[in-house]
Amino acid sequence: MGQYYHIAMKIDGKVIFNSRKYKGSDYVMAKLMEHSWWKNHLMCSVANEIFHAKTPVRLMWVGDYAEDDELKKLTNGEVSYKDVWEDESNHQFEGSKVFGYDGKYFINHTKKVYFSFRKYLKNAKETHKNKDWVINPISLLTAVGNGRGGGDYFGVNENMVGTWAWDEISISTEPPEGYTEIEVDFDEE
Repeated sequence: MGQYYHIAMKIDGKVIFNSRKYKGSDYVMAKLMEHSWWKNHLMCSVANEIFHAKTPVRLMWVGDYAEDDELKKLTNGEVSYKDVWEDESNHQFEGSKVFGYDGKYFINHTKKVYFSFRKYLKNAKETHKNKDWVINPISLLTAVGNGRGGGDYFGVNENMVGTWAWDEISISTEPPEGYTEIEVDFDEE
């Protein structure tokens, strides 16, 4: 069966939840790989929120097959399965149709690593089979529960999926000093 995902984000000190919907649209994205594409409006909206946050945010894409215990462990009890799947506040991200990834860096402050979106896209367009559908790494790096249902990510560097879940992250136009630059690559097999 297919696994569906909701978003949990801690931004500017407040934890918000989203059922993959953004303002101005009635369509709700469902399975992880149905919406984890480079120019998808939801992905651009989330990137925009991260970029404009005053401080690093915490983020996770939570699958409905994720376990309550793993969510509580990741968040030190701050977020439970019930919070993500039954919260009625349902924050809607601004409907950003485009986000300028070029010249920006995705930074993990918890792990002290970062990568260049420009390099990620260039590599994908040069080496991947389907050069028109580049996978957006934001949702994959922060996914919890991947591999437990249909529509999940199965492919190159599958072991990296979820490794940034609930870490402090940001998007910046400058690489952080003292952090290690890493290469990230996702491509479905």
